[in-house]
Amino acid sequence: MPTFLLYSLKAAGCLAVFYLFYKLLLSRDTLHRMNRVLLCGVLLLSFLLPLCVITVEKELPGVSAAGIDVIPENYFRRDMVFENRIPDDTRDLMIIEEPEPAPEPFDWGVLLGIIYFAGMFATLGWTVCNIVRVVRMTRRGQRIPLGNGSVLVLSDRIRAPFSWMRYVVMSEEDYACGGGTILVHEQAHQRLGHSWDLLLVDLLGCLQWFNPAMWLLRVELRAVHEYEADEQVLRCGVDAKD
Repeated sequence: MPTFLLYSLKAAGCLAVFYLFYKLLLSRDTLHRMNRVLLCGVLLLSFLLPLCVITVEKELPGVSAAGIDVIPENYFRRDMVFENRIPDDTRDLMIIEEPEPAPEPFDWGVLLGIIYFAGMFATLGWTVCNIVRVVRMTRRGQRIPLGNGSVLVLSDRIRAPFSWMRYVVMSEEDYACGGGTILVHEQAHQRLGHSWDLLLVDLLGCLQWFNPAMWLLRVELRAVHEYEADEQVLRCGVDAKD
């Protein structure tokens, strides 16, 4: 089995164990900042832990000299001759047959490697396409500078408002109806750096595309992001009913 594929399986096992631990014991905690740090830490630790090599030194028991049998020097006499002779009358009848080469077994490691890398590149391509789609949307929409480094982009090609890096994207209808509250919420995502978390998860998710724990962790992280942004909105004095 290729080394990289074995490493990916070890990372998948670590990620599954850590995710179950978080889901069962910590997911209901209301300390959303701590949960966010834990999820990102679990993700990084799952990829770093399989790289650690633990060496255990074990001392072999010594062999006492008294327990070794020594063969005397004169055990074999010089006049002893060992021969393995074949009778002359059967020497001509001997036929040496070369063994047929055994068929090589199918290398399952190569097949698994092909499947793994095909899924990895497919997931990476899907991630890159999504990023390119967002970039195009920010360039084609109506831009409104917000004065704090972020830019509001109005576009009718989206279904729900979102933020990506320094851009806040929403439809003109949402901006006209309740744009102020939505803008505060999305700017909270920007200040907290949630886009970087999602970018990290998406890139590492390309390596763990086959692992359900990876996608479940992404869902948990997005939920924590929403809780964090909602807390920021409430601190700004916005009514929770809005």
